[in-house]
Amino acid sequence: MDASFLQYRQRIAAAHLAHRANVAFVIVGCVVKPDELRRRLKQRALDEQVSEADIDVLEHQLSHCDPLTDKELLCFSEVDSSLRSNWIQALQAGPQTSQTGLHPLAVE
Repeated sequence: MDASFLQYRQRIAAAHLAHRANVAFVIVGCVVKPDELRRRLKQRALDEQVSEADIDVLEHQLSHCDPLTDKELLCFSEVDSSLRSNWIQALQAGPQTSQTGLHPLAVE
């Protein structure tokens, strides 16, 4: 899934869905400075690309994101979103699993 999942309840629902579907679950955190995000959004607007995202959406997301829990951090891969190779490495690494072999979030 490709989504923001800013709230914990959204992320846990996705983790449970992945567990029920018996598919890998990993949270990929795209690291980029807020100023760079703003620059990209301004450029996107000039290029007339179709997107819901604008500066107001970004500001709302930055101010309304639940921090990751300790269990979520077990499923977390952080990547520099400006480097394509980091995306590939994060996706290839897949999620970490608990000692039970279940996704850490799916055992709550």
